[in-house]
Amino acid sequence: MPIAPSTSSAASTVKPAGPSRRAVIAGSAWAVPVIVTATAVPAFAAASGIPVVTASTPTGSGPAAGDVIITVTVTDTSGTPLSGRAVSFTGPSGVSFSPANPTTDESGVATSTMTTSNTWAKPGSSVTVTALVNGASGTVTVTQLGANAYVVGSNASGKAGVPSGVDTGAPVQPALAFSSPIRSVASGTQFSLALLEDGTVWAVGDNTYGQLADGTTTSRSTWDRITGLSGVVALAAGDVAGIALLSDGTIRTWGDNSVGQLGDGSDVAFSTTLVTVLGIDSAVSVAVGNNNAYAALADGTVRAWGDNDYGQLGDGTTTHSSTPVVVTGISSAVQVASGAVSAYALLTNGEIRAWGSNDRGRLGDGTTTNSSIPVSVSGITSAVHISGGFVSAYARLGDGTVMSWGGNDSGQLGV
Repeated sequence: MPIAPSTSSAASTVKPAGPSRRAVIAGSAWAVPVIVTATAVPAFAAASGIPVVTASTPTGSGPAAGDVIITVTVTDTSGTPLSGRAVSFTGPSGVSFSPANPTTDESGVATSTMTTSNTWAKPGSSVTVTALVNGASGTVTVTQLGANAYVVGSNASGKAGVPSGVDTGAPVQPALAFSSPIRSVASGTQFSLALLEDGTVWAVGDNTYGQLADGTTTSRSTWDRITGLSGVVALAAGDVAGIALLSDGTIRTWGDNSVGQLGDGSDVAFSTTLVTVLGIDSAVSVAVGNNNAYAALADGTVRAWGDNDYGQLGDGTTTHSSTPVVVTGISSAVQVASGAVSAYALLTNGEIRAWGSNDRGRLGDGTTTNSSIPVSVSGITSAVHISGGFVSAYARLGDGTVMSWGGNDSGQLGV
């Protein structure tokens, strides 16, 4: 549930302001700048009489700013180790070696620590190092691991994934852990998810309900990839559950399932592994509320599942559903968004429909009456993007202006 600027229960216009590409999500703010990762490269075979030099690293990767051990092995052409040979290194600007000129031992091996210092190197970019011995050389390419994001705010249960492990009062870069640039970040109550440009998803924080999708309920403060998730194009986080939209139009969910918010028809309390939402194979947009989820389909219809106490499934009832139900009266949706217990659909004509809780006017229809079927958000006919806050909602119009409505307790309407 990203947070943007806004007005009161009646929609009003606010010009975009502040840094671009920054979102405040569940108590932590994220912005997206650049990071890095690494890979190893083979040895160099020398002519007769010249040493054979091989360079390697333990994993082929290392942090954009940090240390990597470089191991150099020197032999003659028959494979016999050559001891007492001085090794020198060349590498790109900003890379240093300690010791700069190690000497091979009786096994023909010498080691040096390579230190990189480009904190904002692009994740997945590489550093190539050459080891030189008596006219022969060997190279190794290290993939740089990084993080092109900032985080600020709560780090409860390690949800921010920052090296210090404490709350951040000022923007801090997350741990340099990612092998591809971060495309987007989503946060639940005490966990965070990151979608990378390579289509993988990483998770960190509380895992009481399996929201890290690693098959356990063990929380952690270090980022790690969710295995089995690839080709992801969109990501969202609920209170203690996650949802991922795949490029083939199907949806995976994990975590809490207390009111059927995983959408797989099961009655398990939670799932520590990925499950597939039933009956959906053409989704184009997904969103998550506190304990429910939504999908806009390629045919313009919308599906919803999970908690329905306030009519937030939009099917005309207040009955929970563990499988997707059709949201009434919507046939041209291109995007869905969600607040805590309300939902929104952007239509092809630029209008917005809303349903669920209308406390503090979050449905934007000029009333405070809950609705279990979609109602029109007043005064908006040219929206191009929508998002939901906890008790407020936002629309970006075609002219670049932003409209907001709903709760304004903390100035979240931006007026």
